[in-house]
Amino acid sequence: MSAEHERKAVHVAAVLYDRVAKRVSAAGFDSVDESVTFVLEEVLRDDSEEDRPTFREEEEEEVKKRLRALGYLDWPVAQRARHGPKPWQPAAVRALRAGAATTAGG
Repeated sequence: MSAEHERKAVHVAAVLYDRVAKRVSAAGFDSVDESVTFVLEEVLRDDSEEDRPTFREEEEEEVKKRLRALGYLDWPVAQRARHGPKPWQPAAVRALRAGAATTAGG
């Protein structure tokens, strides 16, 4: 038997074992051992797995671009200077903000 499949005993309090046993079938596990193994694997999962980017850099930029277009992210200063107010803002909001900017500035 390989080291990966070799089993060793771990002792836990009976109360804890009983709590896990009550949830085994509802959680979709076949045994307490299977449930505990899953939990331990999740807790001990290598942090490097979580550090891996979910998206490639190009994909991440595309997502950011879409979120900006929906108003969830602020436009970078350089883009604001080039493109003016956010195009998705209603004209009334843009006018109010423009008026507030001139009043505050002078």
